[in-house]
Amino acid sequence: MKKAQISPRDLVMLCVFAVGLIVFIFLAINQWTQFSKAAGDLKLEEERSQILDQDKEYLQKLMEKEDVLLERVAYLEKIMPRENAAVKLIDYLNELLVKGNFHALQLDTLELVEQEGYYTVPIKIVFEGEYERIVLFLKELRYGSRPVKIVEFGMNRNDSQPSRVQCEVLAHGFMDGIEK
Repeated sequence: MKKAQISPRDLVMLCVFAVGLIVFIFLAINQWTQFSKAAGDLKLEEERSQILDQDKEYLQKLMEKEDVLLERVAYLEKIMPRENAAVKLIDYLNELLVKGNFHALQLDTLELVEQEGYYTVPIKIVFEGEYERIVLFLKELRYGSRPVKIVEFGMNRNDSQPSRVQCEVLAHGFMDGIEK
């Protein structure tokens, strides 16, 4: 039997074909990788574009409501406690509560009320303590170093601890128009 011999020319052609095939496969894989990356980038950009469109819509809605929002900001600035005066009043009341050994449940300022030449700062105080100390606390509010007017006062007995009483006080602190 004769062995099939490959001529040198056929061998060169086979090698060129094999190298060409390898180069083609390499280029195809490279192109596929680039295509996949570009498709992922495109999807990411579409998502970003959608988010930007939503943000743009939201900003347009805000711009349509600009007057309402500015009025709301002005209102909020008006009802916010004025700088240090309201904070000092809260600190003073908190000091009285600590001094009286009370358990403070609530200590909040409400909307400022403008009077002629001054402001009142309504404050809601809810606390729990012993009856005798509550009387001293109320005297301190009335005659203490800060002017405070008691507008409403309520007291409830604590059934689980008869010696303790829960109080709810609505008081008005005062500050002048300059201090606001």
